[in-house]
Amino acid sequence: MCRMKKILHIFFVLMTISLVLCLASAMFFESFHADHDCTGEDCPICQIIQNIRTSVKSLVLLLSSTAVFISTTSFITFTADNLNQFYSNSLVAQKVKISD
Repeated sequence: MCRMKKILHIFFVLMTISLVLCLASAMFFESFHADHDCTGEDCPICQIIQNIRTSVKSLVLLLSSTAVFISTTSFITFTADNLNQFYSNSLVAQKVKISD
């Protein structure tokens, strides 16, 4: 189990690094080409910038929904663990006979 946790940790670190690199490259592209000489309605640079903005908006929505999901599940897990500890200390849960 410890090996699996290490593999998951490495996976999440690599995913975070790749996400940061993708966002940084998109922002650098947009900042370098923001004041380009636009050729009109079918300008390829303007289309790429529009695609970058759409992708960043959807990525922010994905990250925020993931954060809400993780916080909700961790809250539920924390609450369930505390309730389990509270009820596991009772005599009935420990199966102790009171008549002894």
